[in-house]
Amino acid sequence: MKKYTVVFLVVSIIQSALALDAPQVAINASVSGDSIDVALTWSPVSGADSYRIYSLPEPGGVGELLAEVTGNQYSHTSSGSRFYYVVANAAHPVPSVPAPTPVHPEASVISLFSDVYVDVVVDTWSTAWDMADVEEVQIAGDAAKLYTNLEYAAVEFTSEMIDAAGMTHLHLDIWTPDPTAAPAVFSLTLVDYGTDCYWPGDDLDDQLSFDETSNPPLETGSWVSFDIPLSDFAEMYTRWHLAQLLIAGDPNTVYVDNVYLYAVTPPTEPLEPAPVPTADPANVISLFSNAYTNVPVDTWSADWDQADVTDTQIAGDDVKLYTNLNYAGIEFTSSTLDITAMTHFHIDIWTPDPTALPRIFWVKLVDFGANGVWDGGGDDVEDTVHITAEYDPPLVTGAWVSLHIPLSEFELLTTREHLAQLLIGGDPNTVFVDNVYFEGEGSGNETQPTVPAPQPTYPAGDVISLFSNEYADVPVDTWSAVWDQADVADFQVDGDDIKLYTNLVFAGIEFTNPTIDVTQMIHFRLDFWTPDPTALPAVFKIKLVDFGANGVYGGGDDVEYELDFTDSSNPPLQTGSWVTFDIPLSDFVGLTTREHLAQLLISGDPNTVFIDNVLFHR
Repeated sequence: MKKYTVVFLVVSIIQSALALDAPQVAINASVSGDSIDVALTWSPVSGADSYRIYSLPEPGGVGELLAEVTGNQYSHTSSGSRFYYVVANAAHPVPSVPAPTPVHPEASVISLFSDVYVDVVVDTWSTAWDMADVEEVQIAGDAAKLYTNLEYAAVEFTSEMIDAAGMTHLHLDIWTPDPTAAPAVFSLTLVDYGTDCYWPGDDLDDQLSFDETSNPPLETGSWVSFDIPLSDFAEMYTRWHLAQLLIAGDPNTVYVDNVYLYAVTPPTEPLEPAPVPTADPANVISLFSNAYTNVPVDTWSADWDQADVTDTQIAGDDVKLYTNLNYAGIEFTSSTLDITAMTHFHIDIWTPDPTALPRIFWVKLVDFGANGVWDGGGDDVEDTVHITAEYDPPLVTGAWVSLHIPLSEFELLTTREHLAQLLIGGDPNTVFVDNVYFEGEGSGNETQPTVPAPQPTYPAGDVISLFSNEYADVPVDTWSAVWDQADVADFQVDGDDIKLYTNLVFAGIEFTNPTIDVTQMIHFRLDFWTPDPTALPAVFKIKLVDFGANGVYGGGDDVEYELDFTDSSNPPLQTGSWVTFDIPLSDFVGLTTREHLAQLLISGDPNTVFIDNVLFHR
């Protein structure tokens, strides 16, 4: 009677995966003492390369994976009555090597899943409400998560939410056998449960998508390592209660490993000086810069402020270092400044402190009015500009930020003839400061640059150069195609080679033989100088053209995209000063392929343009 009961309970639940036929399972069970010996056999399924055997105490639910075998039989010993089912797996390639071993120090890591680190508590790698199947597999002894039938999978860690305020990046390794050419897209979403720690409420989330053109690109049959700055999740204003990670998209079969957050520990001081200013000295009123003659400044930290300041040097360049900064008062009251002819305020800052929201760095300008004294006639005016991680350019940690702020942003600064104070403050509290000056557009009489363009400092291995004295240039067929409307000539300033365009309507720069693969590059750079007016409606345009997979023009797969720059763009067009355009290639949103880049077009008004350092870099 006991044997009959066991045979009755040990039944087969027939199931298949990946649209294969269900295996026909035969079961033989026998009792040996307190154990039950189970032998499973099944008919081979066409298209299957392996079979997974699952066990569970009752029908329904998710079974426990006992084994994955390539044959059509399996033996198992159980201590009690169980249900079993067999799943046929479609043949697909699998990783032959594990994901790359992480190298980030464990002290700077919060790990969700990795054999290298101690993992935090993760409630589930696939919730009941998502659309995915997950199991843990071994790849040459290294554990990985295998997602199949993936539409979207929710990884939850709500029981012990993660405080990622001190983290800077999300790391994830993926491997897929599926096609990754367009329109395939792989997406990642982070969810923070906000200050109330509950969903729904004040939750924040943001999604990033990756395809064959992203950096790094999706690939088939290779491990792809994502190291994503958390700042890229722009809608994630807080990261103190991270609760979910969602992965989604097509490919639908994805191996995942080494899922963790980490912090890039910034240096405590700059490793290189701030960028050398290139504005014409005739158009500058400088408070502090080795590049210009400075006007008198009474103090760089007034006795009424809350800050400490010291003079220091970075690679021989003089810099002001503020520590314990709440707010600092910089005064030049003994000789106030008339900045009515100036258009911009410039300051370079560098901080080792966190800069993610809600942190703010602010700049205040104070004018003493017509009488030139503080509160002497009630005509003092002032205004403040706030710089955050969402400002343009954004506040960042561990890098120089060049703030070139139009004075028009100081809307309440209605008089500028007796400027007497500059205040800086906020959080970060440790800030290096350089190149503090006001700049105007000049007389407009300059017809050519008198100084070279700023010298690029990117490592040569990270550059593809079309034109620059600093690097070996790739072949360029022409700097002015026969079909364009422009004249070009070679020009020099202090021995630096420059291209001079005159009568510019549009110029076609071609490098079709050979084309250029810029899929590993991140930015396009071009230095620009013009004597022409740059106020609106003046516009300067940059277009990139890729000839597509066939590498020839007119094959039906050509793509291109054009960007416009004006006196209100970032950086703004200026007359009589070098302007460095350092443009993320992602801004060329229509440039969906970059393996056969063949043309660069510049156009617009101004019509006389000097250009230098035309290159791609990463």
